[in-house]
Amino acid sequence: MNRKFTNDQEQEIISRYLLGESPDQIAITLKTSAVTIRNILYRYNVPRRKTRKLSLEQEYEIVRLYSEGKSSVELSKIYPLTQKAIRNLLHAHNVTIRNRKFSVKETLNNKEC
Repeated sequence: MNRKFTNDQEQEIISRYLLGESPDQIAITLKTSAVTIRNILYRYNVPRRKTRKLSLEQEYEIVRLYSEGKSSVELSKIYPLTQKAIRNLLHAHNVTIRNRKFSVKETLNNKEC
């Protein structure tokens, strides 16, 4: 899927990205991979757009809920993030990730109460 583009084609890719198209959208129309498109953008030092799925308030809410005992599995069902994304977010907020065994035991103990 990785292919060479001319300088004119690369400039067109950059223009489309700057006009709001995502690397995925551009890649589909050019029959290449999004990684190839991102590599071109990187090579030309095109600043990446920040794509936030959550507001800062929602991130703090996830941290609070996790700290109160919710698991990354439960949180991924509430918020539009994968379990890995939840863990990455928690890590970015310097939250210690619980051991899975500990989480399961703790959840069972809380349900018995």
